Amino acid sequence: MNACVDGVNTPSLYEFDAQECLILGIGNESRQDDGIGWAFIDYLEKNQLCAHAVLDRRYQLLVEDAEVVSRFQRVLLVDASQEAHVDKVSLVRIVPKLDTSFTSHAISPASILATCVQCFGVQPEVWFLTIKGYEWQFGHGLTMQAQANFQEALRMMRAQK
Repeated sequence: MNACVDGVNTPSLYEFDAQECLILGIGNESRQDDGIGWAFIDYLEKNQLCAHAVLDRRYQLLVEDAEVVSRFQRVLLVDASQEAHVDKVSLVRIVPKLDTSFTSHAISPASILATCVQCFGVQPEVWFLTIKGYEWQFGHGLTMQAQANFQEALRMMRAQK
């Protein structure tokens, strides 16, 4: 672990190449940049990266995903972001926190981790990689700006080896 985010060492993509790791792409490939999480998983599969990890896709996080996450030691969640605080790419370690999202159709990563702790007695190491997106209309393929951010995320995650 070479890079540092807010004083915390960040893992490289290579550190997720193990059976006890889950990489979960979140989004919808039919809604332009919302498909960035799935594109990340597609890239890993196509290039045979993280071949030992479990790679999966979700449209959104649901409370039921806490059980899935609880089975792993290290988890990387990858999703597109519209948030103003995300310039191009953001990687943060998730801290368990039960928030009001657990009652909605899409639960936050912090609530997923809090549910792991509360219901299953485990606290996996969960990282959230968000990649800035720009367009969310029906359509396949990432915008050019999102594609550039996607490439930046890959460079960041691979350069830390």
